[in-house]
Amino acid sequence: EDRHYSRRTRDVALAAQVADRFLEALDGQHSYFTAADLADFARWRTRFDDMIRTGQIEPAYLIFARFQQRNRERLRYAIAQLQNEPAWTLEERYELDRDQAPWPRGAPELDELWRQKVKSDGLSLVLTGKSWSEAADILRKRYERVLQRSEKVTSDDVFETLMNAYATAYDP
Repeated sequence: EDRHYSRRTRDVALAAQVADRFLEALDGQHSYFTAADLADFARWRTRFDDMIRTGQIEPAYLIFARFQQRNRERLRYAIAQLQNEPAWTLEERYELDRDQAPWPRGAPELDELWRQKVKSDGLSLVLTGKSWSEAADILRKRYERVLQRSEKVTSDDVFETLMNAYATAYDP
């Protein structure tokens, strides 16, 4: 902290900012974690400033483990949604940019959000001339690839995400 030009001290404000940036790096679109998850993570919020000094970064790994769990749940849900063609005539809105949206309150809100996401993804493909069957097959493969990639994340990747959260908290 004394070597950086801003001379920003490690304190509770920095801890909160690092925690927020770490969570945003994991789930910037607020599509995996719930408000209950965030409430559970609050116990570690003030410890993020000391993690870099003490090396006690287990909370970051625990948060990431929850992210992986939620990621698996959501992608499996999305794949299950592909079994039935969406109701294209139902008028509804899907918010593409959710970075300012509130965290979903629970699984039912996440289910609805992901139902709409699958419908939106499918609609994009149907509008290019694909049948629902073709679109569903493309989306299944896409979601399965995302699931496979997420299983290949290493502890080094989690550490890098945490260090990036620190770096962006210090730098503009």
